[in-house]
Amino acid sequence: MRTRFASEGKLKYDLKTKAAHFLILIAGLCFIFLGVLIEVFVYTETIYGQRASTISNVMATIFLSFGAALTASFALFRLTWKSSVINREIEHEVVESWGVIGKFTYRQEIYASKYVTDIKKQLDICVLTAETFRNTVIETQTMKELIAERVRAGLELRIITVRPGSPFLVQREIDANKRSGSISTRVDELIDWIDDLKKIVGNDKSNNVSIRFYSSLPLDFYLRADNYLFIGQYLYGVESESTPTLLYQKDTNGFKFYESRFSDIWNDERLEKTSNDEVHMVG
Repeated sequence: MRTRFASEGKLKYDLKTKAAHFLILIAGLCFIFLGVLIEVFVYTETIYGQRASTISNVMATIFLSFGAALTASFALFRLTWKSSVINREIEHEVVESWGVIGKFTYRQEIYASKYVTDIKKQLDICVLTAETFRNTVIETQTMKELIAERVRAGLELRIITVRPGSPFLVQREIDANKRSGSISTRVDELIDWIDDLKKIVGNDKSNNVSIRFYSSLPLDFYLRADNYLFIGQYLYGVESESTPTLLYQKDTNGFKFYESRFSDIWNDERLEKTSNDEVHMVG
């Protein structure tokens, strides 16, 4: 289930809100002042042996009570308003600056979302096996068929995954409570899919599809689909597809940061690139 974050814009001090708060305060003080005057009047009458009217006592009580209520409301409004200021400033930082516009409770939910299925130009993925992604069914076609269709139309697909046989891949199988060799087998299946995809789209579009490998601890899950970017973690003892994943939008600090990190890994000169697009970390 996706959780939405609504942007409120950069917060500015609201003069109308401030004015309304202080009008409430002034009104409250005025009522208290009038109540005190009436009380003084009643007290003065009592001193001089005159009987204060019941109406005067009632009016004094009403004015004092109403004034106290308004003054208390002013204090409450100020406290809650300051709290909302803090919340909206945090929201501004998360939404507008870093570009987090949603959260998916389970990673497997993102593949059939419009953010992925509407891709046209760029699909970058940093993943272990992409098994769920590859096998996702979208209405009347599979993700494999959709990707082939979009690649033929000009989509560029780049995938980074762990090198088959890497000891770090073996460790991930242990951390995720997987059967020995199960993740390695799925990485092999991912490679086979890429090879088949290149054949399906033909020679003129095969260069739009590439896969590279690293040999280190698994990187965070990364999927960039045109103007949207998903980031998630690989957690100890938790299935990858059951992990929460954040959604970022383009032209924000968060999107730019993670996009840059993917490009750095893809283009890093310290990585040795073999003829089959395999990348090994050097040093």
